[in-house]
Formats: sequence, C-alpha cells, structure tokens
Amino acid sequence: MVCASHILRILPQYSLCISRTYNVNYTHSNSLRLDAQFFTAAGVLLWGFALWAVLTPGVFAHDSMMSLFEGRTGEFVSNQPPMLGYIWNLLNGIGNGASLLILISVLGFVFGSYLISRQIFTDLIAAVLVILTSIFPPIFTQLGIINKETIACNLILLTFGIFISFPRIKWKFPSAVVGAFLLSLAMLIRYQYIIVISVLFGSLFLIFAITDKEKRSRYYWGWLSTCLACFALFSIALIALVNFTANVNWRAPFDLNWRLQLEYDLASQMADGRAPMRADLRKQLAVDPLFLASVARAEYSPSTNITLRHFSTLLKNTPTAKISDVVSRLEASNPNELFYHHARMYATFLGLGQVCWPIQKQIPQPKPGSQDADLAAAVHLQSFSQSIASRTIFQSKWLPANTFLFRPISYLALSALALMILYSRSPGRRRFPWLAGLPASAFVYTVLFAPIVPSCDFRYSYWLLISSVILATITVFDWVAFALGWRVTASGTTRDSSNPQ
Repeated sequence: MVCASHILRILPQYSLCISRTYNVNYTHSNSLRLDAQFFTAAGVLLWGFALWAVLTPGVFAHDSMMSLFEGRTGEFVSNQPPMLGYIWNLLNGIGNGASLLILISVLGFVFGSYLISRQIFTDLIAAVLVILTSIFPPIFTQLGIINKETIACNLILLTFGIFISFPRIKWKFPSAVVGAFLLSLAMLIRYQYIIVISVLFGSLFLIFAITDKEKRSRYYWGWLSTCLACFALFSIALIALVNFTANVNWRAPFDLNWRLQLEYDLASQMADGRAPMRADLRKQLAVDPLFLASVARAEYSPSTNITLRHFSTLLKNTPTAKISDVVSRLEASNPNELFYHHARMYATFLGLGQVCWPIQKQIPQPKPGSQDADLAAAVHLQSFSQSIASRTIFQSKWLPANTFLFRPISYLALSALALMILYSRSPGRRRFPWLAGLPASAFVYTVLFAPIVPSCDFRYSYWLLISSVILATITVFDWVAFALGWRVTASGTTRDSSNPQ
C-alpha cells in the first residue's frame, strides 16, 4: 500500500515531465493534445520510410559491389575509400546492409531538406517541399543508388539542417557532436567532399560574421566552432581506426585513381595522332608506342575512362612513375593537347553535347568468369533485381534519360537563377542569407572537377543537384507567397496586409 500511494503521488509529476519533453500539453479537460510540429515530423518520417520501401534494395553497380566485397572479406585494396565497406560490414551484422544503406541515405535527405525548409516556412509547408523535392525524378533515382556520392551528400545535408536549426534545438551540444560525426563519416566515405564541407561551413562563418543583426553572429560562431572542433577530433580518430589498420592499404585509393587518371591522359594524347612517337617511349612504356596508339584510338573517348580496358592491360607492367614521365614528355611537346583533352572531358561532364549516365549502370546477370561475376560470388550475391529507381530510368517511356533533367549544366543555371531571384528582394537577403552556402559549395565543387573529371557520371553532380533544387523550391514558394499576399513563414501563415495584392 505504501508503494502504491508513493507511485500515485509521483505519477502526475512524472507525466508533466514527459509532456514537456515531447511537446505534449494538458488541456483543462485533462486530455492530451499533441503539438502539430510532432505530427509533421512524424509524417516526414513516414514519408522517408515509404521512399525507402519503394527504393530498396537499391541499384547495385560496380563501385557498390566493390565496397560490399571489401566489407565482407576485410580486404581493402581497391580505389574505394574503406569507410563505406566498414559501414556495410557493420550493417550486415544488423540486417540487410544494402537496404539499411538506402535507409540512411533517404532519411538524411528527407530530414536534411525538412530542417532547412522549416527555418523559412511553416512545418506543413516544409513537409510539402520535402515530398516535392524527393519525387523529383533526378533526385528520386539518385536516392535509389548505393554509392559514395549519394550517401555522403545526404549526411552533409542533414548536418547543415541540424546546425541552422540550433535556435530551435533544446539539446544543442549533443546535436553539434552528432553533426560533427556525420560530417566526418561523409568526408571519409568520399574524400573530395572535404571541399563541400569547407566551403559550406566556411561561408556560414563569413555570413554570420558580417550579418550581426539580432546578435546571431556570436551565437552561431560559438556553436560552429564547437562543431568543427568535434569534426576534427572525429576525423582524426576515424582515420586512425579505419585507414591505418593492418588490413587497409590507405594509399590504394589515391594511387589507383592517380594511375587511372594518368592512363586516361596518356590515351588522349596518343589517340590524337599528332604527338611525336619518340624512340625512348618504347623503353619507358615497355610497349610498342605505335600499337599502343592504335589501341588508344580504338578505345579512347572524352566521356569516360572506364572503357580503357585493353589499353590498361597493355600498361599493367609499367610503373606509374614511368607513365607520369611519358605524359609529362608528351605534354611538353604538345602543350595544348592535354588542355583540350580536359576541356572536352569537362564539357561532356557538364552535359554539353551529350548526357552523362543518369545512374551508374546497373550490373546485369554477370557472365561467368568476369570480374563482376567473381565479385558477386565472393559476396554471395545472388539477386540483381532492379529497383523502381532503376526501372524508372532504363525502362520508362515517359522519362528518357537524355533530357536536360540529367545534365549538370541545367542545375548550375538553375542555382544561379534561383539565387538572384531570392536575393533580389531585401527580405530574402535579410531572412535567410545562410542559404547562399548551398550554391556556393556546389559551384566551387563543380568547378574544381575540371582538371580531374574521371568519367561522365551524373552521380558526381549530386550535391549540385540537391542544393540547387532545394534552393529553387524555396525561391518559388517564397515568391508565390509574396505574389498572393500570404506570409507562409516559420512563425505561421497569415495575411500580409503590407502587400496590396
């Protein structure tokens, strides 16, 4: 009886604590009323799970197969960063690794875009924007791919959404730590995204430093410093734990990708035919230069280096240093050739003249004895079933892949146009200057791809895609609300009496 009376005494106090923690309020009639924000967040979560159910098991391609192989065998010697293989190995211990990777990617995009939009609009409008952007065909199809670019970008987007939501977040320090951990994962999954992270959060430093209105500068400066300090600590710890272990050759991704780039540059110059075939090339390459040039002319294309199968086989016994020396010699004798080669590659990458692969090509049932068949056997992968994402691209009559929806140049133009429209009015510049970090990081990342484009692949432009589409949808909704005289801001949807319309 004493225990029961004690429980009855503390139960009202405990219930009040729960109600404050989870935004549950008591009414005078002792009934529970859930905050609309709770329902909206729950709806966004359900939408994320619905997308996951549609997209799973995802699109398997060669890169994802290699990461799966490394994760299951523990042999990290390819040109893939080892982090994704480690994550895949961990998820396989929990359940279906491929399906869970798609879930992480989808939830990162859904909640990242939701947190960004709800800083400007109401929770309901933000949820609508999430639905519209996630069913946009290029984004929808990319979400269904298991690759480094999509997963890493969605983690960065989620971290950006967390950081700009700090004024609304109760547990700020744990949020900063989680965001820093997600950023370090994204960087180690795709090393080049350190550029996106640096520009995105560096621009926030600058923006909050020069916009001292409402004393936001010091507030964000402190939390951004905390987040970046944790990011540095997590990155150092993860690099030490993952990259510098006995079963990981941490130089392999850099060495192999550098060699592929050198072979691609060499093939471009030898295929042109104007490069002089000196006698010392035979000694350097240990291959007949004339025969190598004929193979280069047969295989070389400015759109991709993946087709250089026979060319790479002929050079397999040639050290990388000698290939680099030959490329330098040919470049010295023909200084414009390498520039034109990279210019053609970059133009193709941007979608000028032809479209890149909308998604990295799905591996069909591999031929016995092929590299993909050996990989599939090594990881015990029996099913190559296509997801709705892959069928949408490869089989849909209403959505051909060779449209401007799948050309990066379209999103460079879209991002620039949306940025000019959004900041053409002073309310836009005053209310959300931090949005400029999205297109700024996308521009810089895309431009820096010019000298090192490995192939014509739309997945390399995923950050440009999502940042420009999110920026464009926010711009459209903001201008429609202004034109109709409605203020659909985060503080509520009210009639704007200052607008004569």
